[in-house]
Amino acid sequence: MSRLKPLISILILTITFSSCENKKSEEKTNSKTELEKVELSKKVFTESEIAKYTVSAIMNQPPEIIKVKNNDGIYYVSYTRKDDGKKFDYKVKISGNKVTWGNGDGKWRDTKFDEKIKYSEKGNELKIIQTFEDGSEIVKEFTKNESKIDSLIQSQQKIAVGNINFGITEKKYKKEEKIFLEKTKGKLGYFKFRMRPDFYDDERGLRHLRLYGETRDYNYFYKSGIDNYNSLRNIIIKKYGKPTNNSEYDNLPRTEWIIGNKKINLSIIEIDYEYTMQLYFKYETELEKNKLEKGIYEREKKSIEEAINNL
Repeated sequence: MSRLKPLISILILTITFSSCENKKSEEKTNSKTELEKVELSKKVFTESEIAKYTVSAIMNQPPEIIKVKNNDGIYYVSYTRKDDGKKFDYKVKISGNKVTWGNGDGKWRDTKFDEKIKYSEKGNELKIIQTFEDGSEIVKEFTKNESKIDSLIQSQQKIAVGNINFGITEKKYKKEEKIFLEKTKGKLGYFKFRMRPDFYDDERGLRHLRLYGETRDYNYFYKSGIDNYNSLRNIIIKKYGKPTNNSEYDNLPRTEWIIGNKKINLSIIEIDYEYTMQLYFKYETELEKNKLEKGIYEREKKSIEEAINNL
């Protein structure tokens, strides 16, 4: 019996030590798990902000004019358009990373024919992703640093390119174009271009400006020409920041930046069965856009009426 006592003591000590180690290991594991949970739960954007930026993305309106009210998880979003004072009301609900919206007094846009909207956030950046029935996507990005965006809008939206401003007369444009071509030698990076301006009238002056590249066949742009496209795209990103929209047409990329009333489109377009890279600068207020759309509608309506009468 005396021989068994030391063995029993050693066994008790071993069990006690093992229990302590397991407890420490468990505490360490639990602590790590808790830390991971804290990191995963961090969110920079509130649901109210996500609702605001979703409507901003869909309606192409500046976030600063949009107001949001939370009513038990349904976000009522409204804004008053600056150009004509018209008020718009919408509603938004969020489930996970999915966003559903509808008119304030209408149905939710949640049928199989409606676009699907998701969001993702990383740091101070928020992406609103619209996916349409045909599989195409529109991705718009927002950051918390709205003051930087506002500053960019104020300083750049009236500038077409370089020293050439929107709104100048045709006579003034010819002088500015000459200065711009002398400065750039007709190149932006590797992009050799020719210029084509569009004027609405003497009062509103220059509104559109297109820079065309060399014309090539489809295979050139589908294979090696994409490098030149991406090179110019990166130059524009350094100037204006991340694009507002990215899309594709006929397997060729299109990129858009929206800076207030100014739009910049970089694309590869077809001209007489050949393709060319186009950098397109456009200035258009919301009021002008509405007038244009109304004019198109009226012309189509008149055309249909004439066709019916001629049958």
